[in-house]
Amino acid sequence: MQTTLQLQLQDGQLTGTISGPSSDTPISDATFKDNVIAFSVAGGDADATKYSGMLSGETIKGTVTFPGRNGGGPTTRNWTAKRVPPSPPPSS
Repeated sequence: MQTTLQLQLQDGQLTGTISGPSSDTPISDATFKDNVIAFSVAGGDADATKYSGMLSGETIKGTVTFPGRNGGGPTTRNWTAKRVPPSPPPSS
């Protein structure tokens, strides 16, 4: 599944949203220091999905941990994000 992650670092504060097929969800508990990023995305229940990774050039690689479901333990998978250059403004 492909999603879009939009991040903004301003005055040391990391904010953003993650967009899936049906909605945009704000990130929370976001940190960025020494090229290490971490943030959470709230789900439909009390547990959050947690992302962590390392920025190298235009790419973030790391792990995402999904909360356990139906009494099961959490699941961790690898994830990769690649920066997409901004689109040029439309010409008039």
